Amino acid sequence: MDALARPIIPPAPYVHPEDLSTPRLVVATLSNTLGNWSKNAFDIPWGRRNVLGVDSLLVNDPAAIRQVMQTNMTAYGRPLAAVRPVRPLAGAGVLLSEGAEWKRQRKMLAPAFTPGTVESLIPHFHAAAGNLAERLAGQPRANLSDAFHHATLEAVLRSLFSLPPGPEQTELAALVRDYVATAGRPNFLDGFAPREESFAFAGGARRRFRKRWFAAVDRIVAARRAGTAGADHVAALSSNGKLLVFPLSEMREVPRGRGVIIMGLDDKEELGLCSLWRLDPDFSVTRLDQGIICSNGPCWSPDDRTFYFADTFQQQMWAYDYDLAAGTLSNRRDFANTKDEKGFFDGSTVDAEGCVWTALV
Repeated sequence: MDALARPIIPPAPYVHPEDLSTPRLVVATLSNTLGNWSKNAFDIPWGRRNVLGVDSLLVNDPAAIRQVMQTNMTAYGRPLAAVRPVRPLAGAGVLLSEGAEWKRQRKMLAPAFTPGTVESLIPHFHAAAGNLAERLAGQPRANLSDAFHHATLEAVLRSLFSLPPGPEQTELAALVRDYVATAGRPNFLDGFAPREESFAFAGGARRRFRKRWFAAVDRIVAARRAGTAGADHVAALSSNGKLLVFPLSEMREVPRGRGVIIMGLDDKEELGLCSLWRLDPDFSVTRLDQGIICSNGPCWSPDDRTFYFADTFQQQMWAYDYDLAAGTLSNRRDFANTKDEKGFFDGSTVDAEGCVWTALV
């Protein structure tokens, strides 16, 4: 049979028929963190085990997950063997934060993962898939694992940083790939570490990576804050009529068929790097406002002359005068804020009487 006619079965980590002994579990974890699970681990609602003096809990049941992650989160902590390798890459973000800080970040990020927002990320993945197909075209043989690794990193970097193929994307992708293959792999000391900072003598490679990684990210942030990546950045991402900005949090049609207003969010949750744009039918782009962290709730008054818009992370909603003929905004003023509320601005709308309704998450 022709090799090309046979189905392609991607490699998958081996699932052990029974729980591994402690020595075998340590060896398996060091070689492949996805290949140390038994069939039992996928079937039980929850399980508890002590490995190398560390009391660990495996949770599958939804009610138990809520107990651990929300109801009684202060009683649990992430395994240091998982935290230590990830910290240089994720910093103090939502992946590794705990307790009240994790809950705060989760609530702030929630608007970025609504169905409408996730759909707006599709162009990033389409572009990465297209580049993958181009790289594989005409090759009689290819390492699909390596190719998919490249494509995944490209999709992630496009989504998080709006990076099209170029020097910045190449640098960040190379840093991540090298780290994951070397210092980013769990090691024996991670399993024995009583604290995250233990065995500092063996963490030099991770510290060097963290310094290089955040320096590269900070350069991108600084360039966009300074405006040096402004028009060129937007033009580069507007090829083929598809505008790819920071992860899109909102898109709303402009009254009278003027086009659409598109808005993004900053995944670092603190930098006003994003802007409010109008995308016209001819794909020309006009900046309407800037200094935005996480866009949300765009809507118009019944007469289309007042535009309302919120920044979730700044906990502020503004009202603008909207020029129907020019499609421009002016006279921004404070309209409402959630600084004394328990929630954050999400979607908004205006009823026929001109009252603004907004959801808090």
